[in-house]
Amino acid sequence: MHKFNLVTRIYILLLVALVIALCAFSFCLEQKQPLNISNVAYLLILATIADGYIFKTNKNYGVTPLPTVHIAAIFLLPPFAAIMVSLISITIDQSIKHRPGFIKGLFNISQRVIITAVPAFIVYFSGIDIKRIDDPNFLVTASTVILVYYLLDVGLVDLVITLSRSASFWQIWKLNTSSTLLLDLTLPALGIILAVIWIQSPIFCLLLAFPIIVNQNAYRSLRLLENETTQAIIAITELVEARDPYTFGHSMRVGGYCRAISKELGLSDELVEQIALSGTVHDLGKIGVSDNVLRKPGALTAEEWVEMKKHPETGAKILAKYSFYEDGVNDVLFHHESWDGTGYPQGLTEETIPLGARIIAVADSFDAMTTDRPYRKGMPIIKALTILNDRRNIQWDARVVDAFLRVMHKIPQTYPELSDLLPDQTGKNVPVTSSEPALAFRSK
Repeated sequence: MHKFNLVTRIYILLLVALVIALCAFSFCLEQKQPLNISNVAYLLILATIADGYIFKTNKNYGVTPLPTVHIAAIFLLPPFAAIMVSLISITIDQSIKHRPGFIKGLFNISQRVIITAVPAFIVYFSGIDIKRIDDPNFLVTASTVILVYYLLDVGLVDLVITLSRSASFWQIWKLNTSSTLLLDLTLPALGIILAVIWIQSPIFCLLLAFPIIVNQNAYRSLRLLENETTQAIIAITELVEARDPYTFGHSMRVGGYCRAISKELGLSDELVEQIALSGTVHDLGKIGVSDNVLRKPGALTAEEWVEMKKHPETGAKILAKYSFYEDGVNDVLFHHESWDGTGYPQGLTEETIPLGARIIAVADSFDAMTTDRPYRKGMPIIKALTILNDRRNIQWDARVVDAFLRVMHKIPQTYPELSDLLPDQTGKNVPVTSSEPALAFRSK
């Protein structure tokens, strides 16, 4: 678990204070109708079961029917009771099953109460009655509740990731919502249907099990499709590399280095995997480079360089056809840009180059320098690291280079997976400064 910094801890404490205020406010509200204890008990049981039931779509993703129960409770119970159902169920889950640690558990409980309380107040003050769904205000209120619930659910989590990982809020938001927006809105919408059916006869609520299962299978199918497409593109990249035995395995190594650098920079898990994947497929565009150029055992001519320099654009065009690669396209397109603006294809400078591209540039160059090519032997790791260090803020981003140097210091303790990627088992005595002449190096 990534350690929470001071700003993140303050944010979580503010959420806790907000939760206390919301609970106190809900307790003081006038009861518009007698509290049905049976409804509270049944919904609490459902919420507790739903909290512990995660439908795994793959090893990284899972969905739960909990939003359906939450929204039903919001419409069936007064605000204080709905909040208590949410608070008790999440507290049981965090205390008994998942046990994420005090700070993270505090955030999870606070987030759950807030996303229940705010929509509950909307329903309360709107004055709508779940028994009168023909009321024109019902549709407006229901739509508002679904939207507010969704925005709070995603927004509060994305903000804590942003604060704790120094990531871009909007980038995290897009990563978490771009491909599943409609599916994410479906479960809260089913909660309103659950509440309406509940009023007629709770036993008929069992009929909602079918659409919930369909929704969760849709999640799994989407993630499976994304995963299979990713594996297909990686396989194509490996086939491209197989044309040149000297570069075979290059992209997998670059992807591994990118993952380690991204982790060392403290990026979110989602960004780490996105950049690692971009690093793995960064040379996909070489599918459009002729064998004569790709396998030439010597320096390229000016005309051949023109052809070689097209591969980032070719790779980016291929990846742009897949919506879930949207945020990684520019990482591939600009991975040959230089900090000082002397790279290609657009001559970008400094932080106008996407962070993912800057990370790939360091990983790509290191692997190119340390592996054998037909026209030269791979240089010692210590020399390659010296070159990276000397060209900080000239060819490569100093922050990324420094992160990579720290990674090399930590092999194999922190990054044991990199031991098998390196040309030899070296990772010690990494220079922090160097007196050797600076040597520019560009990988093809």
